[in-house]
Amino acid sequence: PRADVDLYRVRHLRNRLAHIQTDHKKIMQRIEQLLPILLSTTDSYEQNEEYHQGNTAVTSEERPFASITAVKSGSPADQAGLIVGDLLVRYGDITDFNGIAPFTQRHLNEAFLVKVFRPNFPRAFTLEVRPRAWSGPGLLGCNFVPHSSADSS
Repeated sequence: PRADVDLYRVRHLRNRLAHIQTDHKKIMQRIEQLLPILLSTTDSYEQNEEYHQGNTAVTSEERPFASITAVKSGSPADQAGLIVGDLLVRYGDITDFNGIAPFTQRHLNEAFLVKVFRPNFPRAFTLEVRPRAWSGPGLLGCNFVPHSSADSS
């Protein structure tokens, strides 16, 4: 060993660099996952006959039936990209609020698609959700409430 090199400091800095690189990779993967959603041109709000809810316009054929009121950090819902305020239009093949819990339980550890409208966002988009046991409550880690056309989101 050389007397002019602090081995403890070198090890600490190398470890810190490894952690930063890992965090950077995770962030870049998340950006790669969400960027196509942001740039997608499908499911525009301006299709077909419309009605308006606050800042959100949706087609008459795809009315939201639930909204998300809470998303726990690190939960499967958080990892899928769901956020508070999202309006659910389709949850797998479910389009009514009462079907959410049974559908989620039947599809434990199985991925399915959730179509959402996000207030102040010009398009609907689809996210892949995988309910599973995790360190928090429930299988998804988010709360749903029924959404009606009278709500102002």
